[in-house]
Amino acid sequence: MEKFHAHACPLLDQVMVAITHMGSALVLAPLEIVFLCWLLGRRRTAIAIFLAAAVGGGAALNSVFKGVFLRSRPELWGTLVSEHSYSFPSGHAMHTMALFVALAFAFRNEARGRWHFPFGLGLVFVFLVGFSRVYLGVHYPSDVLAGWMAAIAWVALCSLLLREEHQAIFSRDIP
Repeated sequence: MEKFHAHACPLLDQVMVAITHMGSALVLAPLEIVFLCWLLGRRRTAIAIFLAAAVGGGAALNSVFKGVFLRSRPELWGTLVSEHSYSFPSGHAMHTMALFVALAFAFRNEARGRWHFPFGLGLVFVFLVGFSRVYLGVHYPSDVLAGWMAAIAWVALCSLLLREEHQAIFSRDIP
């Protein structure tokens, strides 16, 4: 863990705090709600349902996991952010990965061949949020990896269940 914090300096500390803040539910949830409203306004109901289930359900699942595992947060050095919930799995990592994978799945056909740059930026953002959580000392690396893996599994399950349930809508929404 110390390797993640070995090159700490005030500027890097501020950058990591900013990244972790951008990956928080306080920042992402309002943006997600606006996006869901936009999708509903465009009558993209199946995609809106899928994104709400994938991201919102992922957040609920994260709370359940934290309540089951009850893992304390690391106490290796003074942190610049205050956290009060359990450590495992990382909610920031799970939220950002669930959002990224859900968007990638939902818009995979529309983005084919045109969205390499935004896709890459999204993946970098997910990685940086996870890294920031370890750098700031509020998570173990395994917390972040578990959040990413749980998000991928959850979104995959949502895609299978909702695709079956809304086959007609998905076939119209997603060619």
